[in-house]
Amino acid sequence: MVTSFHYKLLRFLINPKYIGVCAIALLLQNNTHAQNMIGSLTVNSSPQINFLAASDYENGVSINDQTLTINMNAAMNWTLKVRAISDFENTSSSSISANLFTLKVINMPNAFPPITLTQENQDLVTGTSVSAMETYPITINYSCNGGNAFLIGEGIYETQLIFTLTMVNP
Repeated sequence: MVTSFHYKLLRFLINPKYIGVCAIALLLQNNTHAQNMIGSLTVNSSPQINFLAASDYENGVSINDQTLTINMNAAMNWTLKVRAISDFENTSSSSISANLFTLKVINMPNAFPPITLTQENQDLVTGTSVSAMETYPITINYSCNGGNAFLIGEGIYETQLIFTLTMVNP
């Protein structure tokens, strides 16, 4: 049996306060979505990436954040995937390509190499729960390269990410 559910949970915001300063916030909803009580994803935090110096625009920025917790209520093999709904856009139709961002789970032994964010589902990590009531905190490294793509008009640039937790009986 394969059980999947999709969970929309965060946005990146690029918000230049004034020339030379940019913030990328990850706004997370504090709720849990479960299907058939087999497993669930819980949002833990709202991380923020800040561009505070010229070197941040030049070299990029990276943060680690315990974004999610996976709760398994049965012995299951599972895979966590992610995709972006779109590029980062603002109300004036400017955009920043989602593929300028990479994500990698850094605290699990079966994590995949860093993925470049796209609109296609990509595997972040796999695992196996061997009994009911197992909890897996998921720490993700969010990073973006610097460069001219971030030297655009002031505004808030956002997209949504969809995390998909797929579970299969072992």
